[in-house]
Amino acid sequence: MNAIARFIYPFADRMPKRIRSYLLRRWNPAKQDFLVPGLSFEHFIEHLDARAIAYAVLERGASAPEVLVSDWASDLIQPLTTRWPVGSAIKLYTPSGRPGTAYVSPLAKPCSSNRIALFPNHLANGILERAEATAGQGKVPSARDAFFARAYRAAYLEGVCCSWSEPGLLCATCVDHRRALKRLAAQADIALPRKLTHETLDQLLSAHGWRPAGDLLEKAAEWAPWLGRAFPELQIGLRVEGPGVAAFFIREQALANNLKGTILATLEEHGFDPLLILDLNEHERASVGREFRGGNWGQGPWNVDGGRPGCIVITLNRNPLPVPPEQKRRMRECDDWQIICAKEEARKRMIGGLERRAQYNGLHATDTSDQAWRVVRKVAPDQERALRRRIEQIRQATEAAQSAAASPLPGQLARA
Repeated sequence: MNAIARFIYPFADRMPKRIRSYLLRRWNPAKQDFLVPGLSFEHFIEHLDARAIAYAVLERGASAPEVLVSDWASDLIQPLTTRWPVGSAIKLYTPSGRPGTAYVSPLAKPCSSNRIALFPNHLANGILERAEATAGQGKVPSARDAFFARAYRAAYLEGVCCSWSEPGLLCATCVDHRRALKRLAAQADIALPRKLTHETLDQLLSAHGWRPAGDLLEKAAEWAPWLGRAFPELQIGLRVEGPGVAAFFIREQALANNLKGTILATLEEHGFDPLLILDLNEHERASVGREFRGGNWGQGPWNVDGGRPGCIVITLNRNPLPVPPEQKRRMRECDDWQIICAKEEARKRMIGGLERRAQYNGLHATDTSDQAWRVVRKVAPDQERALRRRIEQIRQATEAAQSAAASPLPGQLARA
């Protein structure tokens, strides 16, 4: 198969798109990246160094070397890689999970909703900033970053299929993670917990600022069951709140472009009453950025970085809509279709008239009422009780109005 692919590769760009897509789906179903023919990994690293691209080689001995590169450089690297299985395999990651660089846990269902950035944005950028040059090996994470990066993957992404409280019953993957952690901890002069379990590893990661955001823990619980037991406050897998409450995050670039009013008007047009508007200061922007959206506030698939969250709007939709069946697979967590509609319309208005190279994502939203109340408890806990009272009053008034509108008037009863 590889021989045929190498023979066809020079003519791939002239091939009909439908045939090219069919062959790629058949020959590369996992959408693995490969270095272009004739380019070795060593020469690839030389290209990165020559272009002053920020990068860190995360794993070198694996069958496919793993490299973290900066968001802005991912487009520059594209000519060096291909989806055709014609060269050496490679895995590329970016801080915001740009197209083609997202991560899916090997324990998760390989679907779009499980694609995430390998590390939260601030952690990935920290690895890049502190990467150290080595003789003939390119830049690698510092000793401490190498340990915490492996611990992060072991605790939340990959080494979670077995219970570490029983070391004798571990699979090969979990055994490999434990061995690597002991080796990397010694190199970084980090004291491992006496009893190495997911829980104690999580506590160590948390103490050094490496625990992921709550919403990412909630997602990771799908393939890491221990998280549900360790974080009962997340109520993972449960829907405690009824639909209708949503938190919208207006990002810094949208605020800089004076689009806050446009966004609020769009939300109201879609039935969302803004109940609480929180303008965040510098410290709050950093804190909220780490806590929500999986800590991922980079540019993602857009051409410009939308910035950190600058304003949070807590809203109530009096008439939430269920997600259409044909959209449920893509938006399986969402409990109100109007959230998606309002968010996408606001984004269209924000980038309307902008050239493609200047477009950005300026708005994010929670998917469920449970997530929205988690935002309230994090950023405005003293206002939760008043918000709940106000929402209950609005809902009661709405129900009364709808009931009165549905009831016939006395004169209509007489005529009947």
